[in-house]
Amino acid sequence: MHNLRTIKSVLICLLLLHIFAAVYFTRELVLPIMIGIIIALTFSPLVRLLTRNRIPQAVSAFAIVISLGTALSLVVVLVAAPVSNWLTDLPQLEAEIRAKISGLSSSVEAVRDVAEQVEDIAEEATEGDQPVQRVAVDQPQFLTSAASGVATVATTMAISLVLALFFLASNDLIVRKLSRMADTAEQRHAAIGAIHDVEKGISRYLLAITAINAGLGLCVGLSLWALGLNNAWIWGIIAFLLNFIPFLGAVLGSIAVFAIAIIQFDTLAHAALAPVIYMTLSSIEGQFVTPSLVGRRMKINAVSVILTVFVWGWLWGVPGIIIAVPFLVIIKAVADNVPSLNKVAVFLSDDSEQKA
Repeated sequence: MHNLRTIKSVLICLLLLHIFAAVYFTRELVLPIMIGIIIALTFSPLVRLLTRNRIPQAVSAFAIVISLGTALSLVVVLVAAPVSNWLTDLPQLEAEIRAKISGLSSSVEAVRDVAEQVEDIAEEATEGDQPVQRVAVDQPQFLTSAASGVATVATTMAISLVLALFFLASNDLIVRKLSRMADTAEQRHAAIGAIHDVEKGISRYLLAITAINAGLGLCVGLSLWALGLNNAWIWGIIAFLLNFIPFLGAVLGSIAVFAIAIIQFDTLAHAALAPVIYMTLSSIEGQFVTPSLVGRRMKINAVSVILTVFVWGWLWGVPGIIIAVPFLVIIKAVADNVPSLNKVAVFLSDDSEQKA
């Protein structure tokens, strides 16, 4: 009996390793499919509502996907020009930031003198045989890499939207096929209800998160505009987008806005207000707004969220971090509606939900 348990544990570990390896090496294939499924699950209740109001399912799916694609394209168009200018002027911006910081810190001059002495010693050590190598940023190569990354993201999103269109247009067919796996009519009816409950839970959660992030972006944009920061509306959009990245989004946004604020404002104290405002609003959103609006519907303990973000980030990088929480929400919604997965639901739930 003990040997059987050992063999079972080893087989489970091997299966998990194979799954991780498959997910890691099939990112280009699996990522658009997962994003398409997430989009379809988010908007399937809306498609069903429109269908009940005598709008054909295919027309509803097409209208939703086109609207979503248009909104994403509009965001890209609004952000593309300023971000492109920042990337083009990156060496100059870096030099300005260094100049501002060196002007505010008297100790920088001493460090610079030490660096010059070290460089002189290095030149003497080479005895003129080889010049001292200096590292320089290859600007064209950097821009080429950035453009390649943007093209990859655009291609992935285009494929995801096409897949979401087919998933939404065939939603009823997929639900019927899944329900027919049940043995009795009662079980089929229960399966359809469970699938619809899963779709509603996921849709409410993701739409609520999107609305909250939009509100955060609006507050950040208005606050930075009141502070006097140029292109504050762009930072509102950036805050909206970065807040989909758990934990890291607010930190990255604060660092970026601080760098720009240092260039624009004359004093370090004035520039420091920008990241303070950003982090304060993000903290209020994370600690109060999101738990009060979303927590009651889909409560997941922080340990599960952190582990999921870490694993997906390790597998797929930034795209994995972005889809980690939606993926966990899908697992939680399915586990809540499938009795055999009750232990998974209990593990993912937080203490307040279990006590209730």
